[in-house]
Amino acid sequence: MPERWPARRCHDPAFFERRPQAKPPWLRKGRRASPLAKARGFSNRRRGCRAVVLAGLWLMLKGYRIIGFRVPTAFGEIDIVAAKHRTLAIIEVKHRSDLATALEAVGSDQCDYLRRAGRQISATTIGLRDFCVRLDLIALAPWRLPHHIPNAWPDDAGAR
Repeated sequence: MPERWPARRCHDPAFFERRPQAKPPWLRKGRRASPLAKARGFSNRRRGCRAVVLAGLWLMLKGYRIIGFRVPTAFGEIDIVAAKHRTLAIIEVKHRSDLATALEAVGSDQCDYLRRAGRQISATTIGLRDFCVRLDLIALAPWRLPHHIPNAWPDDAGAR
């Protein structure tokens, strides 16, 4: 009669030996984040979340329909995805101490990934396939109204 259960690996003593776990990259060379750096990172993330919510409220007052906040894509995270009049706005929110540094904070690499992520969202979402994709910027500074720049980085090849 054949065996009903296959032989278990747990009878092998090597099965119980622990394999060394790989350390995460930030702990590999003895570098550890200081408590001050952790607190600064937490406060920056919290400030960024507040800025995104404030920018979303500002866009709703301007007549935009918010589709998503902090939308993850294969190319990176999009702060706000909004729609208005058959236009899909991919919005990057920057909160800096003054408006000039907020406007200069986005580089060409970030524009490229925002454009690719916007095209991916437009192509994969059924209701948004025929929308034009546009990249906007909302710059926030303390004690100032949000500064919305529609089509901050125009696409030379067309809006689709």
